[in-house]
Amino acid sequence: MFLVALVFAGTGGYYVLVDEHGTRARATVTGCRDHVVYTSNGSRTVTNCTGYWILGGRLGAGGRKVFGEVRGAGWSDLEETVGVRVYRGRAYTYGSALAIGLFAAAGLFVLVGVGLIFVLRRLARPRAVSAA
Repeated sequence: MFLVALVFAGTGGYYVLVDEHGTRARATVTGCRDHVVYTSNGSRTVTNCTGYWILGGRLGAGGRKVFGEVRGAGWSDLEETVGVRVYRGRAYTYGSALAIGLFAAAGLFVLVGVGLIFVLRRLARPRAVSAA
């Protein structure tokens, strides 16, 4: 439980970092591709989208067009321009709302884990036998 909470909190922290330190930009989604991811619990379809954004000002005035992955974009964003934060060569459409959700989930896992510990400790405690 606590390991899951740690993963959620760490992921949320990364998205806060992206939201705080990423460069604001507008990305145009130029392509999307679905692929199947197989896990121990079965399989699921994941959509990866790519596009471009301009960094460093306007094109021709010092800015340059950058092509790369647009995380959080889907088929409905194809050929659309979306607001993103660019961090370490990737554009992210999601920001603080996702981070808040991940922190809330981490807190929930911690509360459930602590509650489970209290319940298990109470059940493991030897009961006093009264002689009547």
